[in-house]
Amino acid sequence: VKQDAFIQSLSYTPNSIWMCTPKGVYRYSEEHPGTYTHYFADKNISCVMQDREGNYWICTQNDGIIFTPDIDRKLLFPNLKPHKISIVGNDVFLGSSDDCIYKLDFDHQTSTLLHSGKSNHTIDQIHYDPVNKYLLFSSDIFYVVQESGKVLFSLIMAAKDYTSLDKGYIAIAASGSCTIYRLMDNPDNYWHQPYLANARKINGNYYWNLIEDVRAKSVVYIPTEHRMYFATNIGLFEATRYHKKP
Repeated sequence: VKQDAFIQSLSYTPNSIWMCTPKGVYRYSEEHPGTYTHYFADKNISCVMQDREGNYWICTQNDGIIFTPDIDRKLLFPNLKPHKISIVGNDVFLGSSDDCIYKLDFDHQTSTLLHSGKSNHTIDQIHYDPVNKYLLFSSDIFYVVQESGKVLFSLIMAAKDYTSLDKGYIAIAASGSCTIYRLMDNPDNYWHQPYLANARKINGNYYWNLIEDVRAKSVVYIPTEHRMYFATNIGLFEATRYHKKP
């Protein structure tokens, strides 16, 4: 226990002694002598009880009673409002129900705010593009954002799903169209030439709408074959560089 911890009361449960302090409670377990576990560091704890079913009842001075069937179950990042989560390697990105994107550090229990929207809409989809190193996500607006939080591109679009098309290009499944968008100029990209031939300018940005007047739900890309598949309200579409068919 920390030397400056003020122990205001002791509680006993089978095999455990609980030292209650204004900054949480310390548990000494007879099963692991010499070690302590600290719980609820942000609460002023007065006592701990365990019922016959094994549930724990933790009394606080000013936040009521905490009930938990498993004292070792942790609630991570309690101040966030998680809705979607994406994991790439050791990086974890969280989309919230109030239009925010966070990068999470589980080792240090910290979160970094990458984006804060103004609409207060739920983040419906979130995807990290390891090829282009961008974060793609949508609420009422579709965004392409660098890891630093800089917005590269945004569009009012009901984007339902998206995927990377090699370096510089992404495919978007949206309500209204199946679209290819260029994030950066890359003449070596497989999709470069047909994109230049078919893209048209809409609201200051260039798009290649492969399929229009559909409600697209999702999209997958097979990079070894350069094929895309779009799931829509009227069926499954296959798209290559020069052909598309249901």
